[in-house]
Amino acid sequence: MNAKSLTGFLWFYFFISIVIISALLFHVSDVKNTLSDTKDKVDALEQRNQSLSYNLTKTRDSLKIATSQDILWLSRILYSETGKPLEMYYIAHVVRNRVETCYNGECSYKGVALDPYEFSAFNRGRDTRYYLMDLKRENAYNPAKWAASKQIALDVYMSNYDPTNGATHFFAQVGMPNHSFPNWAYHGEEVELPNNINENRLRIYKNVR
Repeated sequence: MNAKSLTGFLWFYFFISIVIISALLFHVSDVKNTLSDTKDKVDALEQRNQSLSYNLTKTRDSLKIATSQDILWLSRILYSETGKPLEMYYIAHVVRNRVETCYNGECSYKGVALDPYEFSAFNRGRDTRYYLMDLKRENAYNPAKWAASKQIALDVYMSNYDPTNGATHFFAQVGMPNHSFPNWAYHGEEVELPNNINENRLRIYKNVR
């Protein structure tokens, strides 16, 4: 190979090297940009996940508080109405149905409990009202009755089964003047209860018009 040919070959080799190096540098720059974009996306996702985790924690805590209050107020209603666990069970379903149907515009257990003239022990002017509104394990006159109320309230609150088929009304005939029926009882369908529930102590109605 003569000097001229060698010089030409070296220039060609140099040119090819420059092209390859330029391509490599461009590729490295592109990779850096891609990595940078990816890092930004990962950081954004981590921030979003942290935000979602925080919101989920707040929601879970809020639900725990709401659930705890619901069960507490349902327990107070049951404690005020009867000392018999089976009667508590059916009354709890009636109360739950009232909450779920927003009966009288009340969509919470507290609202249902304090709905005027619906649960007599909570009526204004009754000595029992303020005691029941603050009732909890520590000040229950009958701890065993309170424990039963709390357990049944929890069971019914978490249940997917309604043995009353949507009943929203109940009354105790023994507590009525002359053992009479309230007027609304003539405009609804009485729900059949187990034989071991005294019908003079508890009658339940659905579809009351």
